Amino acid sequence: MRICFALSICLAVVGVALGQVNGSPTEKASHSAEAIAVQVNWDALPDNPQPVDSKPGHEDQADKTIFGMLANNHTVGANEPFNPISAGHKLKLAVDYLSPFTVAFVAVSAAFDQALDFKAGYGQGVDGYGKRYGADFTTGLTHVFFVTGAFPALLHEDPRYFRKGQGSAGSRFAYAISRVAVTRRDSGTSGFNCSEVLGSAASAGIADRYYPERDRGGFGGFAIRMGLQIAVESGFNVLREYYPDISRKIFKKR
Repeated sequence: MRICFALSICLAVVGVALGQVNGSPTEKASHSAEAIAVQVNWDALPDNPQPVDSKPGHEDQADKTIFGMLANNHTVGANEPFNPISAGHKLKLAVDYLSPFTVAFVAVSAAFDQALDFKAGYGQGVDGYGKRYGADFTTGLTHVFFVTGAFPALLHEDPRYFRKGQGSAGSRFAYAISRVAVTRRDSGTSGFNCSEVLGSAASAGIADRYYPERDRGGFGGFAIRMGLQIAVESGFNVLREYYPDISRKIFKKR
């Protein structure tokens, strides 16, 4: 099952310098007792001096790729301000599916299906593997198109993943898993993730048209395909939540 592969990836988881004011040396008083006036150019000082965090700023930013090959434009850093995106931007996020990572992921998924004889109606051999690859690729494509692009654009929901970034490991894991049920709207409020449910249902329904008839399974097969797609999305959300920690502690460790 593809969810096993996705979860196996996720389990691998779990100063501004201060300006110095150089004062002029105090001059000795003249015999005429003339006072020395020290003038300060107040206009040259910043209106709102800001303290600088000693930690690198990238820690609050979402990495743009995961493991250097999976596009991560879908993720918003924990401390990044919320800015709604346009319908066109949502559709562009769906295009991230077309990547080398997808090619490799689907190749492994199809091989796994063939080894266990899932979608048995496709048969075995090169022909059977090619059909499984095409089916798995198409299922992923329709899922991403509906869940990330089409339905969020229509329903004014934000398809991005907003990292929690803090708290206990359990609370972050629960938060990541729950994002398939809870999403952020374009208004900035939270609500039920209609796009995830409707998009997964649409993708699973379309798959019923190209799966072998013996493997469709009626409503039960539809429900299983829909559930698997939502479960895989949950797994990738866990990866999106923890990847910056992995990147900082392992890959960027000196």
